[in-house]
Amino acid sequence: MRNLLAPLLIIMTIFRSQQNTVEQPDPEMTVKEGDNVTVTCSLKTSDSTVYIYWYSLFPGQPPQHMVYMIAAKIMNRNPDLSDRFSFKFTQSTKVTELVINSTIFYDSAVYFCAMQPTLMQSYGTAPT
Repeated sequence: MRNLLAPLLIIMTIFRSQQNTVEQPDPEMTVKEGDNVTVTCSLKTSDSTVYIYWYSLFPGQPPQHMVYMIAAKIMNRNPDLSDRFSFKFTQSTKVTELVINSTIFYDSAVYFCAMQPTLMQSYGTAPT
């Protein structure tokens, strides 16, 4: 019985991952210091409840959790994150946005979103 369940679970995982995808249309952006910038993620899912996780990756550092959202409601925000960073979600288009106002040199990083947690938080309980 055990051997029959393992392949079924793998197939279910593959099916689910094909059903839920995230696309970031702008793989790279160049911004002048002081400008505002919007990073967009398009979420492809048939799920009625959308879970959104935003992360940042700065050179020489591990990825950092920025925010966890259920649709447009922020459930958990990194307390070290500047108020210049805001997050939006539009249910009708299933698009989430990270907006950075008045960018500074030290905002240079890789920013990405996910529809499931990909990191454990270092400042509290991991979002689920």
